[in-house]
Amino acid sequence: MTVTVHTCRGNFQSMWMAEGGYDRVASVVFDQPEIDGYFLEYDSDRAGGFEPLKYVPKDKRVVLGLVSSKKPKSNPRMR
Repeated sequence: MTVTVHTCRGNFQSMWMAEGGYDRVASVVFDQPEIDGYFLEYDSDRAGGFEPLKYVPKDKRVVLGLVSSKKPKSNPRMR
């Protein structure tokens, strides 16, 4: 069995629940021995930069959500 975690910033009736990068939690969250992979939202500026990904151990998988289905315009960071 593969165990993964999706870090959701919320989308209840198109409302967001959190903002800020993964910086504050990266060193702890990405080093959980029982977790095999992470699904991370990077579809808006509120996700912060990609620097926290340096804390992901080599044996973990990461899927980045770079495109939003919630907004008709693309994120300027992805152009």
